[in-house]
Amino acid sequence: MPIIILHAESANAHRDLGAFWLGNFEITVKIYIYSSADDNTLSQHRERVETVQGIMQDLDGIKSSWTQGTLYASWMNSDDEGVADRRFGNVLSYTLVAVYPPTA
Repeated sequence: MPIIILHAESANAHRDLGAFWLGNFEITVKIYIYSSADDNTLSQHRERVETVQGIMQDLDGIKSSWTQGTLYASWMNSDDEGVADRRFGNVLSYTLVAVYPPTA
């Protein structure tokens, strides 16, 4: 059984907006994808990774699923692949840019 973990590693004020970031955040998201090397081939694992990458490239789909504020952008930073402990693994890193609404 594959394991997919989505981890929002950090959320920081958007650096391009300086001291007046107005609730805009750069969010670093890491997605960990693991497949058992005993049950799956490397090509099966890579198909899973491509499926996740396809979901993350669908910006309109991600925007429609965003529940707090507004998501403006998403881009991939890296895709690291490896094999350890009898499993295939990838770590996908993304940056998302979002703004949260002001609190009442």
